[in-house]
Amino acid sequence: MVISDQSGAPLPAATGAAQDDAVEAGEMTQEEIDRRIAEARKFTSNECIFCSHESADFETNMDHMTVVHSLFVLDAEFVVDIEGLIRYPGESISIGNMCIYCTRGFASIEATQRHMVDKGHCKIYYEDDMDEGIDEFYDFRPSYPDYDPENADAEIDPADKCALLDMFGG
Repeated sequence: MVISDQSGAPLPAATGAAQDDAVEAGEMTQEEIDRRIAEARKFTSNECIFCSHESADFETNMDHMTVVHSLFVLDAEFVVDIEGLIRYPGESISIGNMCIYCTRGFASIEATQRHMVDKGHCKIYYEDDMDEGIDEFYDFRPSYPDYDPENADAEIDPADKCALLDMFGG
């Protein structure tokens, strides 16, 4: 599979040792970061974020990533946007060339994917210090002892959200 930018132009692939070398995150200026975001290839919902496999649709892609790469979505019953939950780490891979589990940076998407497959890092990092970007795809309110489904659309009090995070080690 040829990796290309949004216009379809192929992006140069790193070769040799450069592919395997970790990239220091602090080496880029904001201008370089903005350019990289604008030019980066974005995964579609039917593309595997761990390899070059392309499925017919998102559901088939999830089956592929689950069976082939052992992707496991923690607390799936609380996920409110599964496509967004997969798209978010996909952007870390495609824009940042960063492993979504250990956050190590690489010189290319392919090197990042190879690292994740080889190391078994085909999982979304989800621990006590959960990435704030990931939490927007979850709604844990049904686990609140005083949750009222009739009032489910009410704004979450930030103090309640902090208390819930403290309860679950956040």
